[in-house]
Amino acid sequence: MNKNKQNQTPNLRNFLASSGASNDATRTANGAYATNTTGSYLVDMFARIGAMTNVEENKVISEFRNCVNEDFELAVKLAFYGRDIRHGGTGQRRVFRIIMKWMANNYPEVTKANLFAGNFEFFGRWDDVIYALIDTPVQNDMFNYIHRQLM
Repeated sequence: MNKNKQNQTPNLRNFLASSGASNDATRTANGAYATNTTGSYLVDMFARIGAMTNVEENKVISEFRNCVNEDFELAVKLAFYGRDIRHGGTGQRRVFRIIMKWMANNYPEVTKANLFAGNFEFFGRWDDVIYALIDTPVQNDMFNYIHRQLM
């Protein structure tokens, strides 16, 4: 093979640099080139949500806020996917409660709609309703909802 042709062979780092992509190149454990992100906050969080058990609360909120800004409806669905353990989700109780508390404070009407639709207990457990919604603008609605369920 011609020596000049070998030197002209592009690699991922050169391609990313010439394409104007952000500096998100990394290497895998085997030394191959890879990227740190998919370019979509939703896809990135979808890939990570199952391993976010010990992630700091402010980091969870920051990542979810980016998802909300990208696509609100898909972000809410992603939160419930993260909580769901019975239907193919990841079962992240703590992460779900952090997200839902943030949602209740920032989007109370959407949170109430999901509460009244039964999504909290369907995808999670009844105690998610209390832990996520206590001390939020949705608290009174949450207590009324629980009261109606018990009567």
